[in-house]
Amino acid sequence: MPSQSFMPCRGIDNTSEDAAMVQGGREPFVYMRDVVNANVTPAGKLDMIASGGKVTGSTYKNLWQSPLHKDVFGLYVNDWVKVKIDGNSWSHEVLATIGDSDVCHAVLNNLVVVAGAQGLFTYDGQTCQPLTIDAPPAPIANNNVENTQSDSRSVAISWLRGSMESSLSDYVTAGESADIVLPMVFDPTVTGVNIYATSIGGTDMQLAGTRDRAANNFAITKDHKLGMAAQFAHLSPMPTGKFLCYWRGRLITATANVIRFSEPLAYHLHDERHGFIQTSQRVTFVQPVENGLWVGQSDHVIFIQGTSPDDMAISIKSAQAPVPNSAIQIPSNDIGEAAEGGSLVTVWLASNGYVAGSSAGQIVEYQAGRISNISAQSGTTVRFDRRLVTAVN
Repeated sequence: MPSQSFMPCRGIDNTSEDAAMVQGGREPFVYMRDVVNANVTPAGKLDMIASGGKVTGSTYKNLWQSPLHKDVFGLYVNDWVKVKIDGNSWSHEVLATIGDSDVCHAVLNNLVVVAGAQGLFTYDGQTCQPLTIDAPPAPIANNNVENTQSDSRSVAISWLRGSMESSLSDYVTAGESADIVLPMVFDPTVTGVNIYATSIGGTDMQLAGTRDRAANNFAITKDHKLGMAAQFAHLSPMPTGKFLCYWRGRLITATANVIRFSEPLAYHLHDERHGFIQTSQRVTFVQPVENGLWVGQSDHVIFIQGTSPDDMAISIKSAQAPVPNSAIQIPSNDIGEAAEGGSLVTVWLASNGYVAGSSAGQIVEYQAGRISNISAQSGTTVRFDRRLVTAVN
């Protein structure tokens, strides 16, 4: 029986009939049912995968390299760490204690931001601190004279961290003239407090004054001059999540089947009334492109298109189950036909192979009809030497 050459090889095909696995003629090729410990080159040759070796005994999780700074970050037990790699010597610098659940990273302007069990944290290369500021407790109003509803006003406060401002506290009722007792500050990153008040009988909060973090009280008078309107009334600190990304001036987190959006350019704040989208199934990944978000579900993938949570539309784009956490963002010029005019493309591993999602909401299933029945509890995809590699478990 004549022997069959294994080359040139076009990769794996575990769905076609045996007769379709080999093609002769001027451009012959073969498919393999399975390829173990080998790469298929563009020329159709099989190269052995280079072996690896142990580089550290430390139990790092969720390793991630910043595309902007090239620094490596990860989770070590309960701590968010910056990993220092010197040849085969690995060590780390502890940045913050954020809990022992999985973490997710993103670049936010020139900062690295991480979502952990205990909240959102940022690192600027020197200092790590929480991204959000807790809403302050309401102040206490000691009225100097007895007041009626017609000659009273509402008062609230917010914390300051440099130029960043928290959401407003609950409102308290004060008279035309009152001494406002400010709560104690326990957050070491808070630098000051803004005091807001309405006009007599009014409803719109306006800035009445600013004090440093050590101030105990603030006096407000009948003819007190009020300034700018409060920007962050009825907002909350941005919640953390299992998934994290940046898109169109907003920070996005996702947990269970809820995707939450920060306020535009106010990444530390969230509108609990309107700043979210619920999906029909548990979210398994979130990756942004110019015109929307690719979101993995338990047994399909959706594309959420729009500019804000109020006008976004959800459409089902794939009926194949994606591998959770396997999505990656890559430049569109590396993938050709999936560009659709956008500079970025989302690629994920599904049950039928790799799938690319364009900025226009179109998908390309590169291995559909050739590969099937891929499944895993989780996957991590990296791009190396123009090749995608996904480690699954």
